[in-house]
Amino acid sequence: MTLSVSSRLCHEIGAGSGNLTSALIDAGFEVIAIEKDPYLAKEILADRVTCKQIVTSDIRHWTPPPATDGQKSLCIGNIPYSITSDILLWLTKHRASYHANLLMVQREIADRLTAQPHNKDYGRLTVIMQLYFKITKLFNVSRYCFRPRPRVDSTVIQLTPTNNPPPIDERLFAQFTQLLFHTRRKTLGKIFAINNLDQQLLDDPKQRPENLSPQEIVMLFNKL
Repeated sequence: MTLSVSSRLCHEIGAGSGNLTSALIDAGFEVIAIEKDPYLAKEILADRVTCKQIVTSDIRHWTPPPATDGQKSLCIGNIPYSITSDILLWLTKHRASYHANLLMVQREIADRLTAQPHNKDYGRLTVIMQLYFKITKLFNVSRYCFRPRPRVDSTVIQLTPTNNPPPIDERLFAQFTQLLFHTRRKTLGKIFAINNLDQQLLDDPKQRPENLSPQEIVMLFNKL
C-alpha cells in the first residue's frame, strides 16, 4: 500500500512503546506521539525514539497544532477498541488538521463505517463519518498477529476528508442522528411522534432511519 502524503508531519495516536513510532521516523516522518500512559511516554518512548514531540494525554482531550504553512498532517494509529467511536468523532472535529488518517480498527467497526443503507451494520456512526470522509478499507489484520491475542480481527482503514462537507450545525446534527438511531427499528413517523416533531416534514413516515442515505438524513435535518 502506497500513500501519497502532502507533508512529512505525522500525529500518532497511542504510541505505546514506540514500535510504529520508530518505523515512521525511519520513513522520514516528523512525529508528534500522543500517549496517555505516563510511564510509556516518559520512560519507554522517550528513551527509544526521537520524536518532534511526545504528548502525555488522552487523545480525546488533545487539540492538534495548526497546520504549518498550510501543510496538513497525517494521523495514524492502532485505535483502542473501547474508545473507537470517541476517537472517530474526535477526528471529525479536527479533520481540518489532516490530509489523511490511517487507523487500525476492529474489523466490525470497519464494516460499519463502510456500510450502505438497508444493511444491519449501517447506523449513526456510518452516517456521520461518511459525510465527512471518504472511507477505504485497505487490508485486514488477523488476531494471530498480536500478543496477547485479541478476540477479534482488525482492519486498516484510510479516512480522507471530503472537500465539500454539508454546511450544518454539527452538534445539532449529532443529536439528531442519535435521536433517529436510538430506536432504529421504529419508523420515522413513530420517532417524530415520540419526540413531538412535525410529521408533515416526512415524505414517507413508514421509512426507517437505516433506509436513508447520509445525504437524505441531512435533507431531513435541514427541513427541521
